[in-house]
Amino acid sequence: MHTFTDADFVMDCILAAVDFICPEQHDVFKAIPLSARTVTQRLEDLASDVQSSMLTKFKNLDIFSIALDESINIKETVQLAIFVHGITQHLEVAAEADYGDLLYHTEVRWLSHGNVLKHVFALRHEIVSTVIDRGLKGFQTFSDEVWLHRVGFHTEIVALTLAVNFLTSRSPSPLKIRV
Repeated sequence: MHTFTDADFVMDCILAAVDFICPEQHDVFKAIPLSARTVTQRLEDLASDVQSSMLTKFKNLDIFSIALDESINIKETVQLAIFVHGITQHLEVAAEADYGDLLYHTEVRWLSHGNVLKHVFALRHEIVSTVIDRGLKGFQTFSDEVWLHRVGFHTEIVALTLAVNFLTSRSPSPLKIRV
């Protein structure tokens, strides 16, 4: 096992990619000087770029979760898929995957949305405590009793609608429910 600061390992990886993509450039890439410091700096630049792009995607979300999935394709190349699921203050749901070939994993049916809504409503007191503990702003609606009554009512309606849909169709299908 090698670390990414191992310049020889990184050079071997670069040359393997170059040999596959543009073999005529092999000698040009082989002449690139790599030190542990250079490799570390480049990796920090890549990490900073990923962080910046993720923050851009998250800036409109009030709450979000990130799931990472590492898999190996048929050529034994390790791939990292990043799944983001977020919700705005108005309970608008956003789901996104970073790899197009894995997008079918992010297609969330209303059955799952109903379960998420039920869990969020059940955990509303813990959510408020966490928000207060972390000093986050923008969650005043979780303290609004009228809003909480509406969300509770909506949660029950969604749960009942999903139960009826499931029992009548025997297979959960996406429902179009307008809030």
